[in-house]
Amino acid sequence: KFINKHAYIIIALKGSSFCSAAFQSFFLILRNIRLIAALVLVQEFVCLIGRLVIIAATGALSYYYMAADSQDPDSPIASVNSFYGPVFMVMCLAYFIADMFMNVYAMAMDVMMQCFVADKEMFGKGKKGAFCQREGCPHLHELANFVEKKGKPKKTEEPKAADNKA
Repeated sequence: KFINKHAYIIIALKGSSFCSAAFQSFFLILRNIRLIAALVLVQEFVCLIGRLVIIAATGALSYYYMAADSQDPDSPIASVNSFYGPVFMVMCLAYFIADMFMNVYAMAMDVMMQCFVADKEMFGKGKKGAFCQREGCPHLHELANFVEKKGKPKKTEEPKAADNKA
């Protein structure tokens, strides 16, 4: 599943075959593992919060709707003893719908990050530079500078040799 998703992104970017796209995407991710790992952590957290908010909001809205509608004696809901069963069923349906929406959102985040990284690698060394660093898109400069700073490994200084002259 992981290789397929990223291979399809490379196919859309470069138009290469599936096997070569899978190879390219694997090594693109491998070269930028820290950035991709940070994205995945943020992505999973955002998707989890999104699912929980959608489920809770849907459950609350269904409960308030049923409570308000149960005040009418002609309503079919008026004869319901407890709203917990119907609210639970609504929340179960909301989970499946929220999961589908959050999967689409996660895919969009994956596509944007992989396009950003591929842009930096394909055009970063050219005379115009990567698209994310051009004048036409100043909203991406901060992200590009952050990735540039954080993506490079820190240089370690070698200890200086002590001069022991007698």
